[in-house]
Amino acid sequence: MVVYPRPGLARERFDFELTMLKRAVGCKNVVQLLGASSGKSTLKTCMAPSLILELAPHGSIVDLIDTLEFEGRRDEFSLAHVDAVIKEVENGLDQLQKLGYRHNDLRPQNVLVFFFNRLWPEKTRAKLCDLEDCAPGPREDTGALHAAILAL
Repeated sequence: MVVYPRPGLARERFDFELTMLKRAVGCKNVVQLLGASSGKSTLKTCMAPSLILELAPHGSIVDLIDTLEFEGRRDEFSLAHVDAVIKEVENGLDQLQKLGYRHNDLRPQNVLVFFFNRLWPEKTRAKLCDLEDCAPGPREDTGALHAAILAL
């Protein structure tokens, strides 16, 4: 997956997210950086700075639920799956906390789903992404995220 900076995103924010992703290398529940481009090109093409991240086959938790709903399989995402996702997110927040940071933008769009199976909710794998708003501080509570996922 290639991530390009949002329009108006200052170079400093892009560089900060790149720095955070480099610090989080090896954190099991934080998306992993595979590469980055500075945006400079020798081919005279206009290329934006970009991050190359590991691929999340199901996209964000919002994407997964939208897909299941579109396919008429929304009931396959149970409360047990929600609990598994929250556990994965809590592990990711703990890993960031060990680095001395809090996420600061915890919402369903920033939780990527790497494994989902309707029969084995406990095997659901999810990771945090979008680290550009990380800042030093205590770990966030997942209560609001839990409520937001249930509302989807």
